[in-house]
Amino acid sequence: MNFIHTIYSFQEVNKVVERLKDPVKGLKVENRGYIVTTPMCFVANEAVTWLQEQLRWSPDQAVFFLRLLATRQIIHSTKNPLDKFMDNGDYWRFQCHEECALNCKHLWTLPVEESPCVLVENVLKKLLHLIQLAAPLKTETGCDATLKALERIVPTRAYDDFIREVAVLQKIPHNSVALSEDEKFSFWINVYNLLSIHTLVLYAKKQTNPFQTSWYRRDFFGKTGYVIGGHEFSLDAIKNGILRAATYKYFADKDPRKQFQVSKRDYRIHSVLTTFNKSSPRPTIVYHDRVDWCLDQATKNYFHATVRLEDSTIFLPYSMYEFPDDFQVTKETIGQFLHPLLNRSQRASLAQVLKTNFIIKYLDYDWEPFVSAEDFEQIMNTRA
Repeated sequence: MNFIHTIYSFQEVNKVVERLKDPVKGLKVENRGYIVTTPMCFVANEAVTWLQEQLRWSPDQAVFFLRLLATRQIIHSTKNPLDKFMDNGDYWRFQCHEECALNCKHLWTLPVEESPCVLVENVLKKLLHLIQLAAPLKTETGCDATLKALERIVPTRAYDDFIREVAVLQKIPHNSVALSEDEKFSFWINVYNLLSIHTLVLYAKKQTNPFQTSWYRRDFFGKTGYVIGGHEFSLDAIKNGILRAATYKYFADKDPRKQFQVSKRDYRIHSVLTTFNKSSPRPTIVYHDRVDWCLDQATKNYFHATVRLEDSTIFLPYSMYEFPDDFQVTKETIGQFLHPLLNRSQRASLAQVLKTNFIIKYLDYDWEPFVSAEDFEQIMNTRA
């Protein structure tokens, strides 16, 4: 195989990668180590030898090609993902063998012309439409109904297409840091919701409730992720490291992912970040050219649906208790804060409650998985 022709063609690079990954004729990928086991990895010098024998490349050409794969995040060192490939006995792994990198199951080789915001909006809309077709009606409630509904999409061709299409996020360039503040909000909120739904589908495939215990929830929010701009982002990293950067320090000082952070505080994110359970906001798409409108509408819908006013008590969403620095609302300012978010009858009730010696309570968070077909009607008609 011609070396020069290969390295300058995405298609040819992909062909070599597929040959390398071939379980029979490719590299020996297995769990290695004795005291400490390193799962699903290959040895660096074995990869160099394989390219020499199979493609008749020189050692320098083989090393150059494998460094190219590392630069494109197709392979990475098991010690440090940023390590340079060397012809030695170190362990390396294909990115697609990382359970946590959900958008690396395929290698995206086509040119990308759309903006990062448009890319993620389109992929998210396709996944939401796919789930809409399988989602149960409101009469079909319960954790089992939700998980079975999501499980139904896994064997479909449309879901296979989605798994290939989400690989386009690999091509989000490092210069996506140059997005405007509104574009960053749109991009990262939509990536969060896309990753959240994608992860939930994988749990549904195993008929496992990812929210049943704190340990399961920790894995759901912290273990799986997408590789974007050469870096891996979990749900926790997106929410706390990117979107809440103004009020919460999540990344270490030298973490390169800090370059993607938004700089302003916005409590409205808690009305659009969904995890498909009963207490989370309903799924939505935040379009990059109408960010404020999308956030305002979602926030009004969320507070209208969750706030309860009873006698001399105001019941607020749990997110206001969990993230007080984001909302910065006190008992003295709660009326002013809630008034524009409620409907007419709720405003009248609020006015009566505010005249009393009212107290504020926070609603318990219900982690039961919940998806309803009715949730998607407004989303799909937003851009009709």
